[in-house]
Amino acid sequence: MDANRILRRGQQAIGVATTLALGNASGITTTGCVSCSYEVRTSVALQGDLGSSTPDAKQCIDHGCPATLSSATLISCSSKASGTELACVYDAGYADPTDSLAEAEEDRCEGLCELGDKFLGCVTLESGDHACVTRGGCVGGRRFQGMPSFLAAGSSLGEALAELAHFEACSVTAFERLAEDLEAHGAPLALLRRCRAAARDEARHRELVLALAKMNGLSCEAEVPAAEAARLPATPLALALENVIEGCVRESWGAVSMLWLSKLLPQHGSLFRSIARDEARHAELSFAVDAWLSRLLTSEQRTAVEQARRNAVQELLGSPPDPLLAACGVEADTQAAALRLMMAEPFATADAVRPRDYRGTSDRR
Repeated sequence: MDANRILRRGQQAIGVATTLALGNASGITTTGCVSCSYEVRTSVALQGDLGSSTPDAKQCIDHGCPATLSSATLISCSSKASGTELACVYDAGYADPTDSLAEAEEDRCEGLCELGDKFLGCVTLESGDHACVTRGGCVGGRRFQGMPSFLAAGSSLGEALAELAHFEACSVTAFERLAEDLEAHGAPLALLRRCRAAARDEARHRELVLALAKMNGLSCEAEVPAAEAARLPATPLALALENVIEGCVRESWGAVSMLWLSKLLPQHGSLFRSIARDEARHAELSFAVDAWLSRLLTSEQRTAVEQARRNAVQELLGSPPDPLLAACGVEADTQAAALRLMMAEPFATADAVRPRDYRGTSDRR
C-alpha cells in the first residue's frame, strides 16, 4: 500500500462520509477513531492531614497512596468526604487495564468512581483491593509500550492541538525504537534510514503543531520521551504485531485525519496537507516493515498478525471520536463512516501490499 493510494482512498472516504452526513444518513453506529489513555482510581486510608492545597504525587505517597498500582503511575489524589480515606488516581498509559485485571462487581467501586461516560469498569487488583478504570485523554496515531499519556484539561481546539503535539513527540521515540529493533534483527539499511527519517518528520510535526496550539490560546510543552537506558529488542513477532497495529492501521488513519483537517482549517491547509503526506509515507513504511518481518515468522505467527490487524480496526471503530476533528465540528457518526470506508477490505491485507523488495541485508554496510 503506497502513500498516494492511502491518501486517495482517504479522500474518497472523507467525501462519501461527508455526503452521508449532509444527507442525514441513518444506520451508522456512533464510534470513534483514536486510542485512549486510561486511569485507575482506588481508595486507601488517609494518613495524617492532607490540608486544603492540591497535593502533588510525593504528598499523595506521604499520605498513604502507593507510588504505583498494577504498573500504573500515581498522578494525583484527594481526600474523600469521610475525612478518613484518600482517593488515589493513577495513569495507566494506553493499555486498557481491564484487559489484564480481573473484573469485579461494579457495586464494589460504589463511591469510588463517578459512573459517567468515562467509566469503563471495576477491577480487582493483585492486592485484593478494588479499583475503577476510567478513560483519560484520547489521541490517534502510533503508540509504543510505556508511552506517557496526555492529561486533557478541556475540549477546545487549542487543547486538542496540544494533545496532537504530545502524540507527535511520542512518535519520535516510537520510530527510533522501531529502527533499533529492526537493526537488531538484521533489517536492511534502507528500512532503518526510513524509520529514522520518520522520527525526524515527527519531531518537525511536534514543533509545527505546538506553534499552532499556542496560536489557538494554549501555551504548552510536549517533551519527547527519553530513551530507555537498557531495553532488550522486541522479538520479530512482537515487532510485527506492534507494527501492523500502530503503523499499517493507525498511521493510515492518522494520514486521513490530517488530510481532513486540511479541509476543515483552510487557513492552515498547507501545514496539515504536509503532515498528511508524511503520515501516509509512514504508513507505507509500515507495510514495507510488515513485508520484511513476515519472512521471519511462521505461518501461525503470520495468521496472528493478520488477526491483530482486524482487531485493531475494530478497536478504532469502538473508540471515542478524534478530538481535533470533533473540535472542528465533525460528528462521531461522520468520522465512523469515513473510518469504515477507509478500512474496508482489502485495505491493509497482505493482498494489498506492494512493498519494495527487502529480501536481504546486503545494503546494510
